[in-house]
Amino acid sequence: MSRSVKTVVHIACDLGLIVVAGLLSILVRFEFTLPEQYLLIFIRKLPILASIRLICYYIFGMYNQLWRYASVNELVTIVEAGSVASVFDWLFLHLTFRTLSEYEGAFSEVIDKGEIFPVIMLHL
Repeated sequence: MSRSVKTVVHIACDLGLIVVAGLLSILVRFEFTLPEQYLLIFIRKLPILASIRLICYYIFGMYNQLWRYASVNELVTIVEAGSVASVFDWLFLHLTFRTLSEYEGAFSEVIDKGEIFPVIMLHL
């Protein structure tokens, strides 16, 4: 398999895991009962949030590394990229919600959990 095909597969896997991690974060926030209004918010904002994460991962060079022999340096890269992406996620969500109460009600804790699940799930 060529390097470009492996990169596309890696990005597709990351995208799938980003979606699963986001849904899992919301489910944990609402104790596994998902109100429809928050699911609609998640679906509406998912393309931008996923793009933010994929761009951060690309900038940090996660698609240029040889993951077969991953070490502590790669783990540090994953945590750094996830942390920076979470900051940009928070900024995006904070700036796009109309009121602070809408933000607090929907995703205040999800952002905190949203940092944990992608780091655990990505690159396993």
